[in-house]
Amino acid sequence: MAETWDDLALVLAIVEHGGVMGAARALGVHHATVLRRLDAFEGRRGVVLFERRKTGYVPTPLGGHLAARAKAISVEVDQTYRELAGEDLRLSGTLRVTSTDFLAQSVLPPVLSAFRGRYPDVEIDLMVSARQENLGRRDADVAFRILSSPQQDLAGERLMELDYAIYGTPELAEIDPPDWPWVLDDQTLLHTKVQEWWQRDFGGGRVAMRVNSTMARAAAIRAGAGVGFLPTRLAGMNGDLVALREKPEWRLEVWFLVLAELSRLPRVQALRRVARQLLSDSA
Repeated sequence: MAETWDDLALVLAIVEHGGVMGAARALGVHHATVLRRLDAFEGRRGVVLFERRKTGYVPTPLGGHLAARAKAISVEVDQTYRELAGEDLRLSGTLRVTSTDFLAQSVLPPVLSAFRGRYPDVEIDLMVSARQENLGRRDADVAFRILSSPQQDLAGERLMELDYAIYGTPELAEIDPPDWPWVLDDQTLLHTKVQEWWQRDFGGGRVAMRVNSTMARAAAIRAGAGVGFLPTRLAGMNGDLVALREKPEWRLEVWFLVLAELSRLPRVQALRRVARQLLSDSA
């Protein structure tokens, strides 16, 4: 039996509204109807689109992929009908953005402010996290991340470069480098380029503290807990820090990331344009 748009719309509703009850309200049906239709869809295809957990329905990679495709289709159809009707294509809706605490506090505010000024009917849902949200599972629509290179399954654009240096308090500047106490990324971020620099250029060392936040690392370094790598533009906001070492190759990039199938969505394209205008070559 061929699937219909209603099947994809059902998957999208469950993802966007946080579960079966929310989807039922959005679709105007009883929650039992949502369950029956979902079970029938999965049964016909022999697939599992959601993990049934006590806390709710969590999309599998396939479920997240179908929801993303359904979202792209719905926007394309809606835009086509508006064009046929000669309506104003004014952007509206919600755009879910994820980023780190450092970018959210230092780089993104002017971008998001400018975007809201141009598109006041779009609501920004900003999720600040050091965790690499899975765009394929629709944790977010768009991500701003500090990377050396993006994942291959994501459409991306390099927006700017960030230079890094090692910073500490004036007191720690008096200590020989082999004796430096270090403030580093925690176990969830051990794959980062910063961690690689530490191992390569200093052969490890004495770890004083591990954190999963750039802003928390800066605060710990400023308090004298140890030395550590920080973006130079962040250290410039903390005038009591001293640059202890600098190297040209200590550099990362800020990327705008989105799933390929969502990259043509008008809201996504609009945010990408604003970010490019304000951030490109601004580091």
